Amino acid sequence: MRLVLDLSKKGVSNGEHQRRKMVDSLSDPRLEGEMKSIKNLLESLKRDQTIFMNTFSKMKPSERVVAVKNINLNHTKITLFIENAKKYDLRATALKFGLENIRQKHQLLAAQWRRIEKQMESGAVGGPALKPPVTSPAPPSSSKNATSATSSAVEQYVQSLSKLGHKATPEMIGDFKTRIEAAYKVAKEKSGGREITIQVVQDSGKIKVRMEPK
Repeated sequence: MRLVLDLSKKGVSNGEHQRRKMVDSLSDPRLEGEMKSIKNLLESLKRDQTIFMNTFSKMKPSERVVAVKNINLNHTKITLFIENAKKYDLRATALKFGLENIRQKHQLLAAQWRRIEKQMESGAVGGPALKPPVTSPAPPSSSKNATSATSSAVEQYVQSLSKLGHKATPEMIGDFKTRIEAAYKVAKEKSGGREITIQVVQDSGKIKVRMEPK
């Protein structure tokens, strides 16, 4: 019986093993330190969002503004870290997987925060009066006035959100615009066709809409 040893393959295998070992040994103390801080920030952000979700309706307006600003600030810090981390050498397995873990956790928290903001917006503005009902189209002659009134309401809504520490997303603006246009049509029909003025106001930390015939 004759045994044949393929030393060339073994040499390649050993060389690849050494290369991977060398790459895995690469480390950047600064990046590792920042990753540790960001991981701690993620845990803190998760806790803060959960607490806020369960208690924001009972908060004072001033407390809510501070909490929202802090949460948005932490989201910004994590986003900037993820972007800046791209300039580092991420061939090391530990660094690469560590960054990916941070990215995934932040995506989940960001999605949760968007849902919380939408719940606040819906709870503050939503209500039976602003749910789009089935109505007949507004008369063509009044479409210009209706557009002007609802556009002004959308601007007031965005400004009110900003004063409360919220950032109006395109989804939030689009949803508000749809419901305010439907509510405007209903209010105008009930007033006998009179033009309607719309005011978006803040009341106890919430955004409310008032409509009155001219």
